[in-house]
Amino acid sequence: MRYGKRNRQITYLSAVLASCAVIAACSSGSSGSGGSGGSAGTASSGTVSVNVGTSSPIKVTLPLKIGVFVSYDCASFGEVEDAAMKTYAAQHNLNLTFFDACFDQNKQFDQLQSAIADKKYNVLAVAPVEGTTICHMLSTQAPAAGLLVAVYDQQLCNRFMNDGTAEWQPGTLNYISGYDSKQAIFNWFDAIVKQFGPDQTVGIVEGVPTDSLHWKIAQVLAQFKTQYPQFNVESIANTDYSTAEGYTATKTMLAAHPNLTMVIAPQSDITLGAARAISQAGKTKSVKLIDYGGDKAVVNLMKQGEVALTIPTYPATEGIEVLQSLIAMAEGKQVPRVINPNFEVITPANVDSYTPQY
Repeated sequence: MRYGKRNRQITYLSAVLASCAVIAACSSGSSGSGGSGGSAGTASSGTVSVNVGTSSPIKVTLPLKIGVFVSYDCASFGEVEDAAMKTYAAQHNLNLTFFDACFDQNKQFDQLQSAIADKKYNVLAVAPVEGTTICHMLSTQAPAAGLLVAVYDQQLCNRFMNDGTAEWQPGTLNYISGYDSKQAIFNWFDAIVKQFGPDQTVGIVEGVPTDSLHWKIAQVLAQFKTQYPQFNVESIANTDYSTAEGYTATKTMLAAHPNLTMVIAPQSDITLGAARAISQAGKTKSVKLIDYGGDKAVVNLMKQGEVALTIPTYPATEGIEVLQSLIAMAEGKQVPRVINPNFEVITPANVDSYTPQY
């Protein structure tokens, strides 16, 4: 699932993912990877002038020293993404250091504040926990300190309601979307209605309420309520994106709302817990389970008849494209401001032709 209307080939990832047999073990938080020499222009000395859409370009002194600030290394999506980035960095002699906030926006704020103050890294690659509280820090303070910022997975500065180039925040290099542009979320709900019809009684088991995905879903639902009044969202529950909370929230929801015909989960770890709760309630045939993520476990559940539809996400591709954009920048090439996902729908009819990345 990647990016916009441009063609994306993910076959080059096969070697990366094959070497990431270590993926399951690559779940550490702060850890170094790579070295300071390298190919693709990253080892050269000198300075690169980078236009970040403000009055003054940022002067980046090579080689790159990249601090990677992730929000979700404690989830399977993040584990796979970080593992692929570490493998790619080792192959290209990139210097990476990882910091995981595990969905704690205060922790990430402190991590970034320290990085800007000590300037140990000349590039900050950031997957925000919540893009509003760190907006000024990353779009104003960091460039003022001469630090280049690349943003991925969630937008900065309330730009999560925008589409296309408007998702990019001036002061930063670019924005790479992992899966949850507003248009993609709309397409997801539209695919659900087209596949199963709008006459549904729905429960949504989503992630943390500070996540921009929460607000995108809320906006799309408001639009759907007008367009499809019979698409009735009867219950919404928040979780920490874990399978355990997905299970508990779904179990509680099914008991409180026995008339549900559909449960929607915007992340595969949540889906796994929801599937168990639905199965235990004896409602696998009467309650359709909808996923966003399409990981290996979800694929297995779909083949067993427990998941009705999923939208794939490709964490390894996202992470590698972050690094590829930084290499291109270091070589003096123009980097696209926004890279957005393609959209695919996976159902039991085509699941055999789909290969998940995590």
